[in-house]
Formats: sequence, structure tokens, C-alpha cells
Amino acid sequence: MSIGYGGLKYLNRVLRSKMNRQLWNPSVGIRFSSGPETKAPLYPILNVSRYVENLTITDEDLAVKFEGKHKRDGTSDSAAGPEIACPLLSLEPIEHDAHSPLPVVDGEPPAVEDVAPAKIFGPPSTSLPYKISPELFYKARDAKEGSPESFWSHTMYNMTKNDGTKNDGTKVNVKVHYCRSKQTMETTCQSYFLGESLLGFDMEWQAWATKTAGVRSNVALIQLASESHIGLFHIALFPKDDFVAPTFRKIMGDPNISKAGVNIRGDCTRLKKFLGVETRGIFELSHLYKVVKYSQELHPPKLNKTVVSMATQVDEFLHLPIFKGDNVRSSDWSVALKERQIKYAASDAYAAVQLYHVMEEQRLQLDPVPPRPHHAELELPLQLATKVDEVEQEEVVNASTSDGMESEEKATPSTSEAAELSQEDEKRSLVGEAAKKLEEEHVPKSVGANDASVQTNLAPSTQKRSLPVKQIDSRMQAAELRLNQYRRSKRTAVQVGPSFLRAYYIWYDNESLNPEKIAQIMRDPPLKLNTVTGYIIGAVATERLPFSTERMSKEIISTLPPAVLGLAKYRRVVDACKTASSD
Repeated sequence: MSIGYGGLKYLNRVLRSKMNRQLWNPSVGIRFSSGPETKAPLYPILNVSRYVENLTITDEDLAVKFEGKHKRDGTSDSAAGPEIACPLLSLEPIEHDAHSPLPVVDGEPPAVEDVAPAKIFGPPSTSLPYKISPELFYKARDAKEGSPESFWSHTMYNMTKNDGTKNDGTKVNVKVHYCRSKQTMETTCQSYFLGESLLGFDMEWQAWATKTAGVRSNVALIQLASESHIGLFHIALFPKDDFVAPTFRKIMGDPNISKAGVNIRGDCTRLKKFLGVETRGIFELSHLYKVVKYSQELHPPKLNKTVVSMATQVDEFLHLPIFKGDNVRSSDWSVALKERQIKYAASDAYAAVQLYHVMEEQRLQLDPVPPRPHHAELELPLQLATKVDEVEQEEVVNASTSDGMESEEKATPSTSEAAELSQEDEKRSLVGEAAKKLEEEHVPKSVGANDASVQTNLAPSTQKRSLPVKQIDSRMQAAELRLNQYRRSKRTAVQVGPSFLRAYYIWYDNESLNPEKIAQIMRDPPLKLNTVTGYIIGAVATERLPFSTERMSKEIISTLPPAVLGLAKYRRVVDACKTASSD
């Protein structure tokens, strides 16, 4: 806490006057009593030397300045006096022994104000047989931040056998099945995942993969997880071009088996596009996260369906950070997996299982219990629980509503309509006609363009549903214009997506912007750094776009792993930068 100089002067006066049991007036100087008072002090005597340092200042600095009628005895504010020693609060931290006794006054210690201790989370709890080891949890929590031992992992979970046999009490760990053929994929799905009510689902692909790169690059690895087993299906290593096991296809298409994940609809879209697998029962964990989190707030915000990162959810509900290193995420998934890749991929899928059960059990403990989010493919809005008294109050209002109020009510979008409008807003582009479309989307459908009077008389709650138009960065708009011009000028199909071109034009047209700043411009929260650099070099290499070799070497190539730079598709760009640097 920062204390101003005026505050120090005031504190000095209070300390001196209290310690000497006299009020001090600048006009009469400093007076001391003839002897110590025999009456016990009201409060314990403060050991000032432990908390202060000495500073020599003048009476002028200690003079209390009053204005108008508050000035005493007509004394001048500028009157100076002899120098005195003034205690000054030390800004250095003070060590305090927590076990030292409090000072005693009249045989009783002073009352201590109750201060709520900082909440320290323990291991996450669920009703699942497989639970996190408390020993491993606390070991990770106490480990150095950012060290390999500090991250959450599926290896922390086990089950204690209780079958009455000689193996009673044995710890059983979560098993990982690494499958490199369609046959082993089929066996694993039949044995461990068919019939489960919920599975964690995730995918990995080559960071530089384009839509024409083929299945093995765009769907390199598929992960499924139950509470006891994790399947890693390494599609990139399947010997034949027949990639989909029948049982896997059946599981993904079964709406009674929830497939949980973060930003899972993107993975399911990729799965359908490259493998022809239709997914039903898609459960977005971000939706459950928001329902549980905001149902506990007194004035919850309006729910939307924006994605909350896996790292945020794990940190908040599993109470440990999860490893999301870019060097592993963007590593080569086309070759046999290394141990760190297996651990990374397995933990992502298994985290979805544990997150679901932790958050779902917390949802069921809420009063009232909010509805469970629907499967994402149903496109239904998120809902919070409605308290009983709010329902009763709403019924009373509806019973006494006049005809005029009813007409206004019809013009007001319902909760589901408002949620759908919000969802549509999220899907719309932030460039071009975004502002106009947002405004059109939030005009109630039953209100015509000429019904200005009806719009004016809408209830305040209706008017608040209109979302503010988000300001678009001018550099983002310029890049959008440039990419559209480029796509129209091409006689052949563009081989990269809009995000590649958008990142490239922001980078190419603005020499002062590095990839980190571009990541912030393109999205809030910012994109991953390796995502932006991958976009830029991907656009340059695939579309043969112009670039500065100096900037490419310094800002892009220096951040990419050697496995990426060694690819044939980037050889022209890398060689050009090497040649320029040697010259």
C-alpha cells in the first residue's frame, strides 16, 4: 500500500499525540507532561522502532493547513520552527513471527479482527473410481513453476482395487493404448470405449498442413479417453489408406455417447471433412464451464458460446496447470511418437473426462440446479437456473399485465431468441459489414422498419440485449481488403485459407508489427505465436508471395522448430533467407 507524504505527516501527529497523551497545536509548540501517567493505556503500546525509520523535517512540514474558518489562532501556514525527528513508515517488508504472543493489556490479549484466509485448493474430487493421487498432486503444486513436475497429467490418476482378493489394495493406473493400425484401433474401441456414456476426444495434425495436404497430415492423431483407458490412434502411420475402424465410426455417430472436449466442433468438422466420419453427441466443455461458473454469481452476465481454453479450465477446476508447450504442439506428428508427445496427447483427452465430471458434480450441487448444456450440434442456447422467487414474481407480473403491455412483450425477443442472436453474432465476421449486420440482427423480428414508436417504447431489458459493435482494427480491415483482392485476382484456386492471407498481409504491410502484436490484433485472447508464424510462412511458401528476407529470418524462421523448417515446402523460403544473410 502506498502512503503519500501528507498521510505520513498526519500519522506522525497521531502517534506523537497518543504516545504523550496530549494534543499538539503548532501555535504552542511541543509540550510534555510532568510525569508518566499511571492509567493503563487503552491500546497496547506500539513498538514504533520496528515499523519506522527516522527522518528530520521542520515544523513547517508538519503544520496543519486549514482554509477559512478552520484555521486556528490566526497562525500562518508558513511559520517555521525548530527541527524535530519524525518517524517515517518503512516501505520495506517487515518480518513477523507468527508464533510470537500478542501484547497483553489488563491480563487479556487484545481482540484480533477475523480475516478470511486465502483459499487454498486441494485435489479435485469426483465420484469416479479413478482419482488423483494426493501425494502427486501436492508434489506438483509445490514444484517450481513451469518445471515438468508442476503440470497436471493423466499419470497422476489411479484406482485402488477392492475386490476381496489377494490384489486388494493394489493401485491400478490409467492405461494408454498406442495404435498404429486399423486393426488395433478396432480392437481398442470395442474393448474399452464402446458402451461408455462419455469420452474425451481430441485430435492432432501437422501445424503446417493445408487442405490439399492429405489425410495423414490433416488428421495425424486421434485421441479417445474414458476414465480408465486412453486410445491414441496414429492415423499418419496406418499402413493402408483405410483409416476408420467400424466401431470408432459407430461411437462417434452415437448421440448417446457424449464426446467431450474444448473447441470440439472444429475437430469434428475436420474429422468429417477428411475421414467422412459424422459426429453426434458433441459436448463443448466451455458451455458447462460457463453454466457452473456464472450460476454462482449474484448478477451473472449473459451467456455466450465463446470457447474457454483447456488451460484455463484445468487450472480452475483441476487446480494445476496443464502443459501446452508450443514446441510439442507444433512437433512432427507424422512419425512414431516420442514419450513427451504421448504424454501431451494422452493428457489432453483425459483432461476432458476429468473436467466434465468435476464440473458436472459441481453443477448438481448448485441450488437451484441449472440445466445441463445440450449437445453442441443441436444449436440450443445455454441457460442458467431460475430462482423460485423470480418465477413467482414473473407470474404475478404476467397475471396483471394489460393489453398494451402484452403488445410490448410480443415485440421483445424471448430468452432463446436473444441467445440465438448472440450466437449468430459470434459467427459473423468482424470485418466489412459487421457493424451493419449486428445492428440488423438485434432488431426484434416483429418490429417493422417503420415502427419507430414501438421500438422506442420497448422495455429497458429489451434495449440492453443489443450488443455493442466491436471496433475493428484498421490494419485488420486493410488486410481483409487485400486478401479479397488477391483471391479475386487469382485464376486458379487459392491453396491456403483466409487466416493465412490475413496474417500475411498484416505482417507484410506493417513493418513495425512483429508476430506477437499480430496475434493480439487477429484475436482476443491472442492467437498462439506459432500459429501466426505458421500462417505467415505458409502463405509465403504456398502462394509464392513476396517477403523481406531480413524480417522472415528474424521474426518467423527463428521461432520455428527445425522439423518444420526441414520440410520441402519451406525450402525455397529458408534457402532465400540463407542466401541473403550470406551476401
